[in-house]
Amino acid sequence: MFVGRTAELALLRAELRAAGGGRARRVVVEGPEGIGKTALVRHTLGGEAGVRVSAAGGEEGSGGSPSVC
Repeated sequence: MFVGRTAELALLRAELRAAGGGRARRVVVEGPEGIGKTALVRHTLGGEAGVRVSAAGGEEGSGGSPSVC
């Protein structure tokens, strides 16, 4: 069960709807390690068909831009 992220889920789902309407969207999900960023995104995308997502990752203090996967 996914608990306690109602506002974040609503925001991400709204962005998905906007993207589904043909408007490109960019969302940054950031926070400390282990806080559940990946779980939040996976939960939001669960069951979404036809969604293309570019994901990036990086390490704090690396000094460079994250690479896009």
